[in-house]
Amino acid sequence: MAKAFKWSISFIVLLVILAIIGVVIFVNMFNINDFKATISQQFYKQTGHKLELNGKITVSYFPWLGAKINNVAIGNPQGFKSKYLAKIGQADIKFQIMPLFSGRLVADKLILKNAEFNLVKNTQGQENWILVKTSKINNTTVKAKAPVVAATLSESSVKATTTSSSPIAYAVQKSKQQHAAKWDINISNIDIANANVSWNDQQTQQHYVLKDFSFKSQNIQLNRPFNIDSSFTVVSQKPNINGKIHIEASIMVLQDLKQIMLDNLTLQTDLKGNDVPNKNLHLQLATSMELNLNAQRFDLKYLNIESKPLMLHNAHGFILFSRHMTAQPVAIHSKYDALRQLGMNGEFTVPSMQVGNLKIKTLRTQVKADNGVLNIPSLTAQIFNGNIKASAQYNVQTNVPKITLNESIQGLQAGPMLAVVGLQVNTISHGIKSSKMFQKLWQNFTDSVTGNAKLNAHLTMSGKTDVEMRKSLQGSLAFAFKDGAIRGVDLDYFIALGQALIKGQTPPQHSGLVQTNFGLMQGNFAIHNGVASSKDLLLQSPLLKITGEGSANLNNESLDFALDATKMNSKMENGKEVSKATSLQVPLRLSGSFSKPQLQPNVKSILVKQTTRQLEHFKNKVVKSLTGTSSNVGKNLKKQINSLFN
Repeated sequence: MAKAFKWSISFIVLLVILAIIGVVIFVNMFNINDFKATISQQFYKQTGHKLELNGKITVSYFPWLGAKINNVAIGNPQGFKSKYLAKIGQADIKFQIMPLFSGRLVADKLILKNAEFNLVKNTQGQENWILVKTSKINNTTVKAKAPVVAATLSESSVKATTTSSSPIAYAVQKSKQQHAAKWDINISNIDIANANVSWNDQQTQQHYVLKDFSFKSQNIQLNRPFNIDSSFTVVSQKPNINGKIHIEASIMVLQDLKQIMLDNLTLQTDLKGNDVPNKNLHLQLATSMELNLNAQRFDLKYLNIESKPLMLHNAHGFILFSRHMTAQPVAIHSKYDALRQLGMNGEFTVPSMQVGNLKIKTLRTQVKADNGVLNIPSLTAQIFNGNIKASAQYNVQTNVPKITLNESIQGLQAGPMLAVVGLQVNTISHGIKSSKMFQKLWQNFTDSVTGNAKLNAHLTMSGKTDVEMRKSLQGSLAFAFKDGAIRGVDLDYFIALGQALIKGQTPPQHSGLVQTNFGLMQGNFAIHNGVASSKDLLLQSPLLKITGEGSANLNNESLDFALDATKMNSKMENGKEVSKATSLQVPLRLSGSFSKPQLQPNVKSILVKQTTRQLEHFKNKVVKSLTGTSSNVGKNLKKQINSLFN
């Protein structure tokens, strides 16, 4: 018995030795470089893309399965102008075989250097990076993919086949077991260097290029944090952006692949271009966040941003998703589909925020989304001892977006307040060109008006384009400014100029401070189809009173207001201060565009007033000349003359 066991062990050892010798002989005799043409043919047969293997291929088999390839090129399919989808200068990958059988990916390295990727979506919507081959069956184009039995079976067919002992049933059951198993990942080193990625969407005419792309990471394992470091230069003509971006972070991915934690993520940008805010963006961002697909929750632990003119500190909050989220990409058929499929409810708090010289404290907001409606039911903030309360809605249930904005502002300084309004309008209407028009309008107010402000706005607009948005604008706007000034306008001068024109005198010379102080400026606007109209404009101070009416047309950005200005003087009568006019009422006209408003005396109204004044003077002179005539004749003539002027 012992002898038989000894012979058995010897025989097994001999088989192992022979197997090792066989592997060594096979590895030394087999040269994969002799089969480049066959590999390229099979690659084209399966994918429809040509494969060029121009460099030497080095392969290792045991215990590490690896390949090192130089000078590889993947061609574009038919229908694309450029010749290549990708060129790779050097690719080096090595991983262990045996751990794969126990659900573990153990890789020594993944190195990619001097690679170029040209990703294109042509005008027909075809994408060149889809590695499938199209074939025609019964005159119908079909994308032929590699067979995946379990993934292509319907739920009913799975139930039907798993009850039998067929090979398909076994494959389905095995696939389920493997999918349920928790994988483990251990990658020692990833190094991507000097890569260039070009993305060209010919349908939208957008073209991005990422140059000198690099990505480094080591000791990548599930359930343990690992660091990443990536940098690249982005170049784009449409939109017009050019600059560098650098990202560092500590990442931890749990074993079920449904919990991701980003700690100490830092983002630095140095971007320039016409489509960059202020045409120059130097930004430093630091944040920590967590995404939990099991709990359907996103937590922003902190967010700090330093970038002129924006400074934001310790923003935090959360979002609970009311619809099931997965790590798989969602099919997008319309640019609004992502929002229509989103369901969420969240809250965010920003303890401190600064926009230019404007400091914002305790900004709190709620965010909700359901069935294509993005709601901000509440946004509150404290600014310069004043308060903002706002709500907004972005509705894309139809393919014509609709925006609703309600805002109440109390006790703020006008200049900083209006800067915030302009920023908020631009944020809500992101992606809508009309926001630029709102920015221009609010910027003019910001530069010219100061004072303690009160504002209430209720606005709605809808449309796909800038023109549609402007034409559809409806709502109301009420404002009041106390104890402020209008910079760049000297109303005293225009009143004096108007009086000189009425009286036929020499126009006065302008001198002094170009500013008009007021105690109260207020008005109410009704907005219909993009035209804001008011009939109760009022500007008042102890020395001045202006009333007016008119409209601001947002469609062509024009102004048309008729104003009446009078110099005032305060007197005490019966123990009360009473303001009385001390000059003729001067008609003024505010016209021009939002960017270049023009204020000047209303010549037409002045001519009417001047003619009336001259006729009145002539009447008085004639009536006076009749004094002393017979009573009956004088009375009759005076009566007839007065009737001509009344």
